[in-house]
Amino acid sequence: MGLSARPRVLWISESPGCFTGFGTVGRELLRRLQGKNKYEISAVCWEDACGKSDQHGIFMCRPRHGQSFADLVRETIGRVRPEIIITFGDPWSFQWLLREPTRRDRCWVQYVTIDAEPASREWLPALTNADAVVATSAYGAQVLRRDLRLENTAVIPLGVNCQEFKKLAEPNRLRSAHHLDNRFVVGFIGRNQPRKQIPVLIKAFAAFRARHPEPFLYLHTIPKDRLGWDLQALLERYGLLNDTGVTPNLSLDRGLSPEALNELYNLFDVFVLPSNGEGFGLTILEAMAAGVPVLTTECAATEELVRSRAMTFAVKAWVTCAPFNLELPIPDEQDLAAKMDNLYRDQELREHLAYTGNVFVQGLTWEKCADRWETLLDSMDPAAKVRTLG
Repeated sequence: MGLSARPRVLWISESPGCFTGFGTVGRELLRRLQGKNKYEISAVCWEDACGKSDQHGIFMCRPRHGQSFADLVRETIGRVRPEIIITFGDPWSFQWLLREPTRRDRCWVQYVTIDAEPASREWLPALTNADAVVATSAYGAQVLRRDLRLENTAVIPLGVNCQEFKKLAEPNRLRSAHHLDNRFVVGFIGRNQPRKQIPVLIKAFAAFRARHPEPFLYLHTIPKDRLGWDLQALLERYGLLNDTGVTPNLSLDRGLSPEALNELYNLFDVFVLPSNGEGFGLTILEAMAAGVPVLTTECAATEELVRSRAMTFAVKAWVTCAPFNLELPIPDEQDLAAKMDNLYRDQELREHLAYTGNVFVQGLTWEKCADRWETLLDSMDPAAKVRTLG
């Protein structure tokens, strides 16, 4: 027996209403799947305050005050009775689902982001009990196949909306409106959290700024996130307060509209992502779609996005990090400063990277991502699956 006429699909991840990478994936992918009029989609979110209660017709459940996330999932499964559960996040995030009897008789698809290696054997119980494992990148699938022998790992890349993110016709007028005439703008967009390595960018920019009068650093992030650094104090330490802009009043549930975010990308002469690991790199695609040259760390999944269409900077060392003994790179801020200088001096190179990056992203759309998910979902059969619950 196959799926019902309109299969019930439950998405478990960060809220599609969140202004984060996980939130963007949920928002963009689920509304396209919903638009196919083939599925009944619900979402369970681990935040209690982010986003709207209904997003593009998708009912979203969040924990009530004092309610555990596991209890919320159990309650939602009982109410929604999904035939397919999709969990989206890091591979270690959903081990607890193995112990949930409410997931019995349902297909479980793990959509995983792998941002470092080697893969830990601690992830195996959940990954091998899933009915399908899907990586967001070829890098992630390669790591799982090599380290955990998960040969059937599929790859469904993420996408970008090239109607929302695009090069604007009058960038000089936009710069004037933001008082950035004659400034060389280095931009960052991302969450203030350890993996993004924002201090590396700040240190590199300080060295770069010392050689030239024009550079300006723009950080679209929360300056004092609970996960990250006190960026105001760091900017003051390196004497950059007068040469840096930060988006005001930003939070996980309060961000910029796609139009405003695209305008922000269009202010940048170069977009820098100094991460020490990325499971994909959505902001790289957005920057490319907006016609902005990209400069990023040479590591993990970003390499397959930036190959010959962006500039990378070096890793100076590797460190083994708890709790899964992952090998994470330490980005080289001196090389980053040197690469900024290269792009500053070479307008022809900036234009070449902007062009090749923009051509590349035209083939990575959310529609293609949703079509691949449609093929996978239509192949699921809860009645026929082998149940080997841990």
